[in-house]
Amino acid sequence: NKGITDQHAVIATGGSAVYCTEAMKKYMAEDTVIYINLPYEEIANRLGNIKRRGVVLKDGQTLKDLYNERTKLYEKYCHINIKAEGLGIEELLDSVAGMIIVRRDL
Repeated sequence: NKGITDQHAVIATGGSAVYCTEAMKKYMAEDTVIYINLPYEEIANRLGNIKRRGVVLKDGQTLKDLYNERTKLYEKYCHINIKAEGLGIEELLDSVAGMIIVRRDL
């Protein structure tokens, strides 16, 4: 992740990228980091069978534990936190585009 050098691109890192402190610090310094914030129930519903999706849990760890762990990191490393509960794809895209425009004007 830290080696990505594309400009003017959207990079969807996936859930575990947030564990790479070096990469996240690079993104924070050079890019606009957006956290699309969804409640646990919606994430769990979307994931379905977590083993098929490649979600790795530590021994004894639940999906809720993983959600709570990552949420703290997502919030730490984002410039923009979009509450996406109940938003359709068009509404979400409009929110993201609007926030990026506002951020660039700062």
